[in-house]
Amino acid sequence: MSLSVPAKAATGALVGGTVATGGSLLYKELSKPQTHLIKDLLALNNPEKRLISTSDAGSTTEWRASWKEYRSAYKGKANNPFSMTSGQLNVTGDNVDAPTEFINGCRSLSTESVIDNKDDRYKTILSYCTRDTLVSDLIKETSGRSLLVKSSDFTNNAEWKRVWGSYKEANKTLNQDEWNLGTWSTLKNQDNVPDALATHCDSKSKVKEHKLNSKAYTDVLKYCTKAE
Repeated sequence: MSLSVPAKAATGALVGGTVATGGSLLYKELSKPQTHLIKDLLALNNPEKRLISTSDAGSTTEWRASWKEYRSAYKGKANNPFSMTSGQLNVTGDNVDAPTEFINGCRSLSTESVIDNKDDRYKTILSYCTRDTLVSDLIKETSGRSLLVKSSDFTNNAEWKRVWGSYKEANKTLNQDEWNLGTWSTLKNQDNVPDALATHCDSKSKVKEHKLNSKAYTDVLKYCTKAE
């Protein structure tokens, strides 16, 4: 049975309307601004900062410092991002442990999605839930490498001896080695790894740094790490 002209027109209008509606919904979906998890956006916009580990106790130096800053910023105010009580905010002192509620607030908020770093939630995370990026962070993020650990027998450890050999080779023509480990004229002829090398590796891994092309990072990578 053939459709009359008015019926055909009505059918066409219905189909056309459906397509138009679908297209409109698709456009709205595509035109929505892209969002990012705050913790992911942090790595892009502020590589000089890292989230303080929420598995760390509130008694760590980083959590205590952040909690102090938060108390100072919101003491006496009607509201605060993590809904901490006035009693908690009125505590005084430099070495006050960060409460679990504060740490959990950082953990929860860091997984929320925002459009960009102008969002107040992003700014809260950046201000109160982060610490400085260290060389050790960059090493952890370097595929296939990990920091050497100073064990009881490190002076004869094969991995330590390998980096010690590299260090001696790099400094063999110098009157004094770059890290000033000691009397170089004596040390450069020593096979066993000196305590000073392990000590310097430990201290240099804790230096603030976020650039992969920095000497602070590349030196530690060369002389203080092993293959995983």
